[in-house]
Amino acid sequence: MADINVQIKQRNGEIWDNLYPKTKAENVTESTAKRFVSDTEKASWNGKQTALGFTPENASKKGTANGYPELDASGKVPASQLPSYVDDVLEYANQAAFPSTGETGKIYIAIDTNKTYRWGGTSYVEISASLALGETSSTAYRGDRGKTAYDHSQSAHAPANAQKNSDITKAEIEAKLTGVISSHSHASGTPSAHGATHITGGTDVIPDAVAGGNAGLMSGGDKSKLDGLTSIAVNANEPSSPAAGDLWYAII
Repeated sequence: MADINVQIKQRNGEIWDNLYPKTKAENVTESTAKRFVSDTEKASWNGKQTALGFTPENASKKGTANGYPELDASGKVPASQLPSYVDDVLEYANQAAFPSTGETGKIYIAIDTNKTYRWGGTSYVEISASLALGETSSTAYRGDRGKTAYDHSQSAHAPANAQKNSDITKAEIEAKLTGVISSHSHASGTPSAHGATHITGGTDVIPDAVAGGNAGLMSGGDKSKLDGLTSIAVNANEPSSPAAGDLWYAII
């Protein structure tokens, strides 16, 4: 059977509408499901992106070459996405946490010991075997503090000839002082006679004793009274040669 062309038409008033094949598009009738877009609406939509001030990200470009970096859980760019000159110093909790294979040119710090290492090609090599960076209970102060201490020792109040742990004499102390040092020395530990200083007219008078109170020296008046008392003998036998004015007192 030979090929034939089929046309289907429908009478529409005074003209025929082609049903098949279509030779012109149908007009779309606007409805709630089909709406036309005006030039004003189109311009408004196109301007919304400009108003946002940024271009939406292309997720396929995140964290890739010629794309843009991503952020980790802490809100920072991962070290793997930073250029080497930005992240040449890497810190880890301890040496055991270092990568199994290091990178040449980078410095690795073990926080627990505060020691620094470099990658030697097959293993990590400590950079400072005797001095770690920073200040801990087992490491030295930073290098510039030594110079600060030296400069301080050379200042006016600490001359270069200052001696450490050396004996100093009283004369050396007095030679450096503007005042006078008073001292009271005792030869061989035995004080010289100075009893006169403790009685009336002396420089260190000991007060007289107080009846029923503090002990002290006896006054001259009290000594005279004691000397003037009559002697009393307490004896069962009558004295053979009593002195004039003596009293004899016997307990029978």
